[in-house]
Amino acid sequence: MLDRQAAELGVEISKYYMIGDNPKGDIAGSNLMGWESVLVETGIYKPGQELEGLEKPKHHVYGMSDALQLILKNI
Repeated sequence: MLDRQAAELGVEISKYYMIGDNPKGDIAGSNLMGWESVLVETGIYKPGQELEGLEKPKHHVYGMSDALQLILKNI
């Protein structure tokens, strides 16, 4: 859906980011899609929790502000 909408608008998307606090839902889903998964330490995730497999994020930051800075550095 995102690719279709981007094409309709004439926008090229080179990389998708998923920011979330739920390793089993947000991060695993992002990794399954091949997106850049960004785990924030808010909500469901508890700092120090061991993450493996699809639940292991590509990026791990403290909060949303840090996630935004990470994405802006990689544009």
